[in-house]
Amino acid sequence: MLVLARKVGESVVIGDGITVTVLEVGRSGQIRLGIDAPKTTRIYRRELLDQIQAENRTALASPEALALLARILPPA
Repeated sequence: MLVLARKVGESVVIGDGITVTVLEVGRSGQIRLGIDAPKTTRIYRRELLDQIQAENRTALASPEALALLARILPPA
């Protein structure tokens, strides 16, 4: 993991099109970030991505999902 120190207004560039800028540091220590990225780049907060992935795993394990996959996929 790369760890950087940045001040308000300073940025970090990731790859060929993503810029993360420190917008504000609140008194409580909360940091506001601005992210400039191509529209095709998906950006999630970690806790939301974890929740989405867990819900997707649960949905795939349901009997209904398994039956649907059995109908869609050709026999092996």
